[in-house]
Amino acid sequence: MCERFGESSALEIDKNIIKLTPVNTLKARASAWKQFEEFCSERNYTLNQETTLEQLAMIMKDFAFNMRKTDGTDYKEQVVKTLWNTVAKVLQEKYHNEYKVSFNPFKDVIFASARQSRDAKRKQLQCDSSKMKVSAATFSLEEHNKIIDLWDEDTPDGLQRKFYHIVACELYF
Repeated sequence: MCERFGESSALEIDKNIIKLTPVNTLKARASAWKQFEEFCSERNYTLNQETTLEQLAMIMKDFAFNMRKTDGTDYKEQVVKTLWNTVAKVLQEKYHNEYKVSFNPFKDVIFASARQSRDAKRKQLQCDSSKMKVSAATFSLEEHNKIIDLWDEDTPDGLQRKFYHIVACELYF
């Protein structure tokens, strides 16, 4: 007769969980953490058991507003959020696993100013047109002619659609 339950140990289960984590996720987390460690060493911040949650919040606040690419330019606003969130999650896991300290940088009041700093940096970058994602572009002559031929301007509906499609894309910029 077959055994109903397997005999996999916790170590085997953990290995299989790690195997299922996509490689690009592991690389992104490692890259974000490496950048955060470089930031901490450059600013003489230490991440050890004696570091209080208030100090961690201050470090994350500083990191949120001052993170930059290696060439010194700012990231796009979406990257700021993703990078900060990734570092916060890795920091949370590190402190839980190594020091048995539990905190939630996404909800705890102590980290509110760090989250606000991240959001302020994002708002600042949203005003920078060179950091915006371009989601529309002006029509080429060929695309313009397709729309002209697609809608019949002799009907009110066709005229309205033709006008809307052309004007919406042209006035985007």
